Amino acid sequence: MHIEQARASLGRQSSAHLGHQALVRTIAVVALVYGVYYITWRATDSLNFQALTLSLILLCAEAWGLLNGLIFAFMTWDTERRPAFSLKPGQSVDVFVPTYNEGLDILEATLAGCQQMA
Repeated sequence: MHIEQARASLGRQSSAHLGHQALVRTIAVVALVYGVYYITWRATDSLNFQALTLSLILLCAEAWGLLNGLIFAFMTWDTERRPAFSLKPGQSVDVFVPTYNEGLDILEATLAGCQQMA
């Protein structure tokens, strides 16, 4: 029953969230289209043949930045707000706290936070 309720609430996103998402997507598309235009212009019209090695290194760095932007836009394109997770009565979770040369104050704060999860 909880799964159906969660799916129904996921389908009802606020209009403000949808408007914000549309604005962010529009800005991302405009930025990426301009980035492709810029890299094309750099590769065809602005290479310095007197310092070709340096010019190609700079072009590759700029293309790498554009690729990172494309990947970031792809990864964040379809975000949706999910309801908070809650355990059904009678269920529990185990928390594994890996440590390596941690200070006692950090470990105590971490374990106190784990106890607050209940």
